Amino acid sequence: ILYTSIARCNAVLSGAEPYYNSLNDAAKVYLAEIKVLRAHFYIYLVSLYGDIPYFAKPVTDEELKSCTRTPWQTVVDNIISDLNDAATILPWSASEWGRVDKSVALGLKARIALYAGSWCKFGYGRDGVKDEAKSTTYFTEAAEAAKKVMDESGRDLAPSFADLFTKTGQMKSDTTNETMFFMVFSDQGDGVSHY
Repeated sequence: ILYTSIARCNAVLSGAEPYYNSLNDAAKVYLAEIKVLRAHFYIYLVSLYGDIPYFAKPVTDEELKSCTRTPWQTVVDNIISDLNDAATILPWSASEWGRVDKSVALGLKARIALYAGSWCKFGYGRDGVKDEAKSTTYFTEAAEAAKKVMDESGRDLAPSFADLFTKTGQMKSDTTNETMFFMVFSDQGDGVSHY
């Protein structure tokens, strides 16, 4: 399902590319949101599998048959690039509840850069190659992205931790300041699931 979602993102981004300069600001925000979603899907894949097939544009069935794994550092660098691009366009506060905003882009950037820094410092994958200099670069990027969210986004920790785990609590204005990219809990069924 992750690669299906990535393929959909790639189709929209590639389809809009020739017309990008003529798009209005709202359309550019939607495309930035799609870049963040694609990065989110790739973060899951690279975290689970390391080197993965990476596609930044739509691919044909024939190309899929001959695809190879892209080194995880290349994938991470592409993810960070997408998130940087999106963060320049997205507003700090989304116009609608539940949409992607700059905090989400920078938060995901901090997360993947922190992961990548750890992987470089301690080794990752079959070869477990360590790269102290690259690890410092990733850690610095993670710290800068997180600091920017803390200082500039207007976000703050929710006063009640329990409110983060109920639908009613998640709707409170002082709780929405903490949440960035999440799945809403349901009041239906067992009260434990997210749906």
